[in-house]
Amino acid sequence: MLGRLVRLTIAAPRSEIDFDHQLAWLARVLEARGFPLERLARNLVLLADVVAQHHADEADLHARLLAGANTVRSRRTFLTEGPA
Repeated sequence: MLGRLVRLTIAAPRSEIDFDHQLAWLARVLEARGFPLERLARNLVLLADVVAQHHADEADLHARLLAGANTVRSRRTFLTEGPA
């Protein structure tokens, strides 16, 4: 899972990948399988911390990861459409 998050986060600005859409898809799949959304959000924060510590020149990547964590935390579920 972390590998997929890293690839999506890095590829999004350099391609036509919609990071938010892909993150919502991943959250929906994980939630449907019983994976806690808070853990997904925490993983995004941990990835952001690693980026900040080891790749200080990647401020956009850091910000995208933190924004993703906030998006996950802002929704109770991804199993329904819209910001439930």
